[in-house]
Amino acid sequence: MTSPRAWHRIVLYGGSLRRVSPGSCRYWLLSALYVVLLYVSPDTFGHVPVIAWNVLTSFVFFPSVNGTHITAPVLSVG
Repeated sequence: MTSPRAWHRIVLYGGSLRRVSPGSCRYWLLSALYVVLLYVSPDTFGHVPVIAWNVLTSFVFFPSVNGTHITAPVLSVG
């Protein structure tokens, strides 16, 4: 059984993550949608190679090189 203290830590750190990155849930949702759309309809977005490592690191906010050899997340700004 989980102690009340452990739940307090989970809630506290969850709140900290929301304050550091308030749009993270929206970013993860849109990134996942973009990756799914790339696999379902690749011609819509041109020739954008998707690398699994770039997708994984993008979800944890860690920089990595994408398929076009540029350090950028899966869902870039703009």
